[in-house]
Amino acid sequence: MRIPRNVFTGWSVLLALATLLVGIGATAFSNNLLVWLFGILIALIVLSMSFAWLTLLFVSVKRLEISHGEVGQPMVIRYELRNRLRWLAAFNIWIDESVVGSKYGWQHRLEGAPAWILNARPEGTCQGEAVYWPRRRGPVVFDKLQITTSFPFGIFRLRRSICQPQRCLIHPEIKKLQNRVLSTLSPVGLIGSGFSQRAGSGEDYYGLREVGVFQPMRQIAWKVSARRDYLVGIERSLPTRPRLHVVLDLRIPTTELEVKGRDPILARQYEEDAISLVASLLAMAQEKNIDAGLRVLGLPAVDVGLRHGSWHRLRLAAELAMLDLDAPRDKNPRMPGEFERASLIVVQCDRVRPLSARQDAWYYTVSQLPLLLDDNNGQSDETGEAA
Repeated sequence: MRIPRNVFTGWSVLLALATLLVGIGATAFSNNLLVWLFGILIALIVLSMSFAWLTLLFVSVKRLEISHGEVGQPMVIRYELRNRLRWLAAFNIWIDESVVGSKYGWQHRLEGAPAWILNARPEGTCQGEAVYWPRRRGPVVFDKLQITTSFPFGIFRLRRSICQPQRCLIHPEIKKLQNRVLSTLSPVGLIGSGFSQRAGSGEDYYGLREVGVFQPMRQIAWKVSARRDYLVGIERSLPTRPRLHVVLDLRIPTTELEVKGRDPILARQYEEDAISLVASLLAMAQEKNIDAGLRVLGLPAVDVGLRHGSWHRLRLAAELAMLDLDAPRDKNPRMPGEFERASLIVVQCDRVRPLSARQDAWYYTVSQLPLLLDDNNGQSDETGEAA
């Protein structure tokens, strides 16, 4: 915590010059009107700076825990302000983040406005919100908070810094895809689904058991029941969810991607769009109740197994957010195998490069992304390519 310091503004400089000129005139001419005016200006300066200085000195601000953000979606950062003064309320408090001298500083990935708190009663606690818009995925670092006030006259602005380091992740942008993109992974598909070793409401045979009160007549095993003193019913197995592995192929370095003009900026944008497409596929799998896994080729091992649920989706999004595209690429990684009887979708940046390990994979490239987006019309051509 630092002592509040003055931030020079045009009004404060103008008032200081006017006070100086009036003071010189009052001393030189001994005019009562100028003396009174000089005294009023001095009192105005002292009152304004004293009130603002006391407000900032006895106010504490804490940034609340930040979970994560998502590119293209508003990110709300909440602050808790506590006024420790017993007899004076705090007014017109602005809370902003100071610039961080790091490549992961928040100013490189977020855009927004500071939080504003109208007033905080004596010995009271209140909260303020600042809304930021994430523009890029990746880790974000916050360091110091800056609280500012110019109350009561708006002439002198005082600022105080509070050190509170914190980190969070900005997840990739999730785009709305058409329903047909994962239509081949329905429970009646060829691969990616099956039957579990548990009883349920499926159609496959699981076993026999004594008939309950509400057992349907068509589920009764009449031949087995004829040899026993009680009715025996057929129990069906529980169908498992479809399973999907999504592979992000980043084996080719950014400078070697086949893009227009070999532009490195355009190539990097292709990679970011590929990451966004993978995140969109995983989010869609979550919505359609599909077990999803993630594998990244070319970068340090990212291999997340098949799971389902909101926490699993957040983990997958966090893995994508942490990808460092400036890291060295491995052009000959270990290729994925059968993936435990799961469907396979491979996302590549510039063009399709089939994987030798799976001949039944589906391939999507960044150039197909506009055709995969949901335009609410439902009319578009098939864009998946089977290897």
